[in-house]
Amino acid sequence: MIDCGGREAEWGPVFARFRAETGGSIEPHFGASPELAERWLRAGEGNASDLILAEEAGWLGALSDQNLLEALPASILEAVEPQFHGALGRWVGISGRARLLVVSPELPAEALPQTLEDLATPTWNGKLGWAPASLDFEAHVSVLRNVWGEAKTQAWLKGLRENGARSYPDDRAQVEAVARGEIQLGWVSHPSVFAPDAAPVRAVCVPTAGDLGNVLIVSGVGLRAHGPRRAAALAFVTWLTSEPTQAWLAQAIREYPVRRGVAAPPELTPLTGTAEIEARQLVDLQPTRALLEQLGLR
Repeated sequence: MIDCGGREAEWGPVFARFRAETGGSIEPHFGASPELAERWLRAGEGNASDLILAEEAGWLGALSDQNLLEALPASILEAVEPQFHGALGRWVGISGRARLLVVSPELPAEALPQTLEDLATPTWNGKLGWAPASLDFEAHVSVLRNVWGEAKTQAWLKGLRENGARSYPDDRAQVEAVARGEIQLGWVSHPSVFAPDAAPVRAVCVPTAGDLGNVLIVSGVGLRAHGPRRAAALAFVTWLTSEPTQAWLAQAIREYPVRRGVAAPPELTPLTGTAEIEARQLVDLQPTRALLEQLGLR
C-alpha cells in the first residue's frame, strides 16, 4: 500500500500505468502530505503502509529523521542530483514544481522585480498576490528560513504583509486575479499557470540568476523501513524513477523531471538561474508552520 500526497486525478493514472506495465500490485491511499506524514509519525513502526509519496519532500525528511524510512539503492539515488534526494538516501525526488512570478501583460520586462526580496519594496505596494495556505508556499518559506535565517525571513514576510500583499486561497486564484487586472504579480508554483484550463497569463522566473525566488519544490517517495513487502515496494520506486517513466510522468502531470537527462515538457517555462539549494533546506517544515501562524498567515 502507498500513501499518496498527490491528487487522485493526477496520480491515479500513474498507479494504473505501473500495474499495466509491470503486472505489479499497488493500492493507493490519497490524502494531504502533512496529514499522511503525521500519521506515519504517530504510528511509528506500527504503520501498515509500504511507501509514502509526498508532494513536499520536507515531510519525507521528517520521517527519515525518525528512522521510519529505509535507505534506497545507490542506483536510484545517483540518477538524480544530490539536492533531489535525502542526505541519508532515505527518500528520492520524482518531480518538481517551479516557483514563478505570474505577471500582468501591462507590466514591461524592465519593470519586473529583480529579486524575491524586491517584492517587499514600496514599488509593489498593493500589487502583489500570495497564497500563504499553499503547501508549496510553506516549502518555499522553509528554504528562505534555512538560507536567510529566521530573523530576515520573518522581517521579509512582515514587509510583504505590510506592503499590502493580497491573500488568495491558492495559486490558481492568484493567476485569475492577475488575468483580470486585480494584481500585477502573483507568487505561485507553475502548475497553476500551465493547467489546461488556466487563465492566460505570463509566467517568468525571477531575473537574477541563483536568486531564492527561483526554487524547485520537490515531490518525493520513501520506502518504509523494515516493511514486510519491501521487494514489491522497491519495484515501484525503481519503476517510478526510471528514465522512461520519468519522461512520461513529466508530460502526464506537467511537472519538471528531476532525473538526469530527462527533458521538461516544452510548454513549461524554461528554468533559468535556479537557486542551488540542499535537500536539508526543504525538510524543515514544522518551524515554518509555527512562523506562519505567529505572523497570522495561517
